[in-house]
Order: sequence, then structure tokens, then C-alpha cells
Amino acid sequence: MDKKKILKICLIMIVLIIAILLFYMIRNYTIAKNIIDENIDKAINSESIYAKTTIKEEENISETFENYKKGDKELTINIMNNEDGNSTKISMYIDGDKETIYYENKAGKFVQQDEIQKIEKPTEEDARASLEKESKIATFFAGAFTPFKSVNIDGKDCYLVEKSSLPIFDDMLRDEAKDRRIYIDKETNMIVKTVADDVITEYEYEFNNVDDNIFIQPDINEYQPYV
Repeated sequence: MDKKKILKICLIMIVLIIAILLFYMIRNYTIAKNIIDENIDKAINSESIYAKTTIKEEENISETFENYKKGDKELTINIMNNEDGNSTKISMYIDGDKETIYYENKAGKFVQQDEIQKIEKPTEEDARASLEKESKIATFFAGAFTPFKSVNIDGKDCYLVEKSSLPIFDDMLRDEAKDRRIYIDKETNMIVKTVADDVITEYEYEFNNVDDNIFIQPDINEYQPYV
């Protein structure tokens, strides 16, 4: 085989490799952009948001968070299951610039009230700053080199991410766990599960379906002042 044919074959192989690499990068960036855009759209355009986080350690539920947002009202319910079998419940109500926290555990029922700075709804710029890199070019390359594997988990078709420098994933992947995984539902583009060694965190969401009655607070007279 003469040198011209060898050179031609090498050039064709180089072009093919570059084409495959470009396809891989564009595919990954497109997936990452869709996930980021969907999360931003839900955060800034939803009338109300419900999110539940369930943390499991060695298959036992250790902690749950339920968060409800609607207008200038917000409720976060945190239940921690202790090793002694007892649990602690913390319910934090925000209404404009007023915050009321109710504590319930084996020691009794307590309440704490404070004035806070009113929480404004995030703008698209704020949301992008927390999910993307500092520039569009950096975001492109971070997304392009984030491997997305297709898997089925808990009956859902998902993307599996094990390595990424995108802020939307980086905080969840940065801990010292050896086994670190993020699962994103392909249909909703929302993170539904993370794994960090033996700690499994599951996420559930509902949008535009929060009833105003959820923000009705307990009878404060049943609680002692928290000191």
C-alpha cells in the first residue's frame, strides 16, 4: 500500500474520530441544557412547588424534608428519626417577613418566632448562576464532557451521572463517597435519586398543586417558647 493511500486512510479515521467526538459533546451538552432549562422554568414559572426529599441509610429512612412554596408563603417539614427510635419534627412556616418554627420531640412541643428578610422569587439570572458555570463557554464544555448513561431505575427511564463539573450536579458529586451517582428522570428532567455509598436520597416533586390550607399553622398555645 502506497503512502498516499495510508495517508488518506489516516485522514478519514481522524475525521471520523473528530465527528464522533463532536457528536458525543453536542449530545451531552444538549441533555445538560435541557435539564438546566427545565429546572429553571419550574423554579421561576411555577405558581406553587412541592418537593419531598427522603434520606435512607442502610435502607432505613433517617430523615425526610417536605417543602411547600406558594407566593410569599413557605412551609418546610423536617422529620429526623433518631437511633433510639424517637423522632424529631421541625415545621418552619414563612409568611412574608415572619418565620415561625415548631419543634416536636420526646422533650415536648416548642415554638420560636422571628422576623426575617422577605424571600424574593428567584429570577432566571439567579437560577442560572446557581446551576451553570460562570460563562456560556465554560457551561458548554462542562456539559459536553458530562457523561450521561441511559438506565432504568425504579421503573423510570433515567440518565445516570457519575462525574460532572456543572454546578447542578457538582455539589452532589463532590463529597468523599466512593460510589456517587445521580439519576435524572428523562421525562421530567428532574433529579429523582442520588447515591453516596450507603446513603440513598430520593426526590419527589409536584408543581402548581399546593393547597392554601397547608399553610395553616398549629395552635401556638399548645407550644412552649423555645429557649
